[in-house]
Amino acid sequence: MSGKAAWGWLLVLFLPASPAWDEELARTTFADYYQAPSVAVVASVPPYALPLEPAKLSNWAALSQPGYGRYFDLGRIEWLIANNGFGVMASSAGDDMVEPYKLLKQLNIPILVTTDTLLDLYHVQFDETLRDIEERDFYGAMLALTRALGADAIEQEGKQEGDLGEAARR
Repeated sequence: MSGKAAWGWLLVLFLPASPAWDEELARTTFADYYQAPSVAVVASVPPYALPLEPAKLSNWAALSQPGYGRYFDLGRIEWLIANNGFGVMASSAGDDMVEPYKLLKQLNIPILVTTDTLLDLYHVQFDETLRDIEERDFYGAMLALTRALGADAIEQEGKQEGDLGEAARR
């Protein structure tokens, strides 16, 4: 069964309810469709000793040019790069996580995308999806429920006396 979503098609699978879910069956059934590729990788990153000399780095001179000063304040992170082999600095892009990567690509700077970046992007997209669902599907129902509960509370206030009437009023 599938349904049309705002971003494309969404496939919904309905699994039979079973008191004894057979994990082994599920594992072997799905595994039948996957064939792991053979991978032969020999890691060969030349070692380097800290501290580094930033001036000897391959793209340090290019990034130190006057035009790049508006993007990077290398003076603030030079010590970090020399002593740690890397440096982290704030971006002027604010909450936009994609814009700095576009800039790095445009400036031909090697990019390292970490798993936390991908997980954060997924989290942001998931939050937006939930917000859209709440606004599109739940808002009307919650508004109707709130109005119905308010009307019932007003009715109960008129019918009850003492503490019960006061509780309904609040």
